[in-house]
Amino acid sequence: FRSFFFYRYYIDTSNLNTAITYSNPYIVGVVEYWNKTNKFLNQPTIRNNSEGQIGFAAGGGLEFPIELKKSYVGVEFLYHWVNFKDSDEPKFQPIPGDENSSGVENLQGGPITLFISFVINW
Repeated sequence: FRSFFFYRYYIDTSNLNTAITYSNPYIVGVVEYWNKTNKFLNQPTIRNNSEGQIGFAAGGGLEFPIELKKSYVGVEFLYHWVNFKDSDEPKFQPIPGDENSSGVENLQGGPITLFISFVINW
């Protein structure tokens, strides 16, 4: 679950070719709050883990008009930076000597979002 505030800056394409101008490119910055719950179904000794953390995201997108000033199809790509408390937690690693134990080496890495939208203006 994420709640966020974002700012889009549409790039001035007045001096560029028609294809780039028609695609309405923009860059976006996001401040967001992440809330997550980890459930370990195959390791019953570990309780469910819930936490929240503030993160940031940056990326860009394109909006292609279907009808000028009325409807658009958008594509947006974001890379998120969020540092949860359990990123380097060793208790999620596989149990040594137990071949049925499947843990997680670490929980580091940034989430990536690809968002496709249909926008209607009136």
